[in-house]
Amino acid sequence: MLNMALHPLTVLTYALLILLNVACSLMNSGTANLKYTDTEAKFNGVRYENEEKLKDVSFSVKSIQHPRRYRLWDINFRISPSVHLDNTTFVTNETFTNSEGEQEVYPKLHMTRFMGFGNFKINIHSPVGGFVLAAGFGGSIYKLTDNAGLDTTKTREVRKLDFAYVAFLSRRIFVYIGPRYILDAYEQYIFAVRLGVYWDRI
Repeated sequence: MLNMALHPLTVLTYALLILLNVACSLMNSGTANLKYTDTEAKFNGVRYENEEKLKDVSFSVKSIQHPRRYRLWDINFRISPSVHLDNTTFVTNETFTNSEGEQEVYPKLHMTRFMGFGNFKINIHSPVGGFVLAAGFGGSIYKLTDNAGLDTTKTREVRKLDFAYVAFLSRRIFVYIGPRYILDAYEQYIFAVRLGVYWDRI
């Protein structure tokens, strides 16, 4: 007999994979991203912050609306999926007493996190560019490790709020700029500047 009592981690993994498949079929552009991130988190009672505030350039795919498909002034509402993968190293100044009776700083924590969202988006088109406000709700799977033997995988409910300004520099090239707030096991504030290419039909 098939056991229907699936582990929550398995269920969330399947759900995120389905969301990834749907999201990839709807994406129409790719971007190179430069992000400033500020994060404070508490793990096992110890307060950490992200080690790198300004990260190296990363790349992503997304779905945006091309202004040529809309009136000069226009507004619309959409529900769409999105997926995100990030890596964060956390550091702290807090210490503990080791086996030799000495004060030692807690080790760095390394997190790899995969998130999937269902997003409600408001898209506004204007003569000076587009504005996007999005609220997302979904789930995350994250793996947390350190150099002292910690190795754990957990799932969390996650929410996000985005605001972005979008401007096309040519028929295909655009900039996508704005802040993002993510609430997971901790709060994360991001400001990103993205340069992108739109590859869908115009």
